[in-house]
Amino acid sequence: MARKGVKKQFWLSQEQAYDLAHKAALACLDEVAVIRMLLAGYHPPEAPSEAFHEDMESLLRASDDLYALAERCKDSEGKKMLMETVADMRELRMDLRRKYLIGEREEAKWQ
Repeated sequence: MARKGVKKQFWLSQEQAYDLAHKAALACLDEVAVIRMLLAGYHPPEAPSEAFHEDMESLLRASDDLYALAERCKDSEGKKMLMETVADMRELRMDLRRKYLIGEREEAKWQ
């Protein structure tokens, strides 16, 4: 991450300050992180529930188990298929993280 060396100070109304704090809490980020994401063109989504994180861990464990099975597979064609499935599961996990934790990037309208 780039070094942050420029300080910006600004004032918000009570309503704006509450709104920023509320949105930061929903996204499980601090207020500065929300502002930085907005400047980068991202709209931070609300943080998913604990069930989401449990499901992501289950997906990770399943792909790890499948990888271990592929390593023990003697059939080269079967091993190749299992490794492709592992790669697909890992890609799915990364796509889900991007969608639910990072949010979508939108092009700024003033550019």
